[in-house]
Amino acid sequence: MTNTRCECAIAFRPVEITNQQLMEILSTVRADMSTIKGQIGNVEQTLTNMNGRIGVLATTSTNIISVIDSLTRTPLAAPVRAKLTVAAPVVNSNHEPTHEESNAVYAHIHNLM
Repeated sequence: MTNTRCECAIAFRPVEITNQQLMEILSTVRADMSTIKGQIGNVEQTLTNMNGRIGVLATTSTNIISVIDSLTRTPLAAPVRAKLTVAAPVVNSNHEPTHEESNAVYAHIHNLM
């Protein structure tokens, strides 16, 4: 059994429509087109607003990048020739802090936080 393709032609029937019905259909299409035109206007306004915001962001970002770039080129502080300093020797102490003294120091640090 083989598949055979049958080509059928679709015959269009003429539609009987009155002028009044045609005018109603055209009026509906016109109203729909007006609605679509309004929606397109809203989309255009939204895109214009977004374009403005993106422009502000791009300008701001460019300015920030320029500022950061200029900061990296300038030294944070003027170079100073520092003389080599040697720390004073630590005094050896035989004093061992007591438990109460240690607790008082820790309590003071805790209160500062």
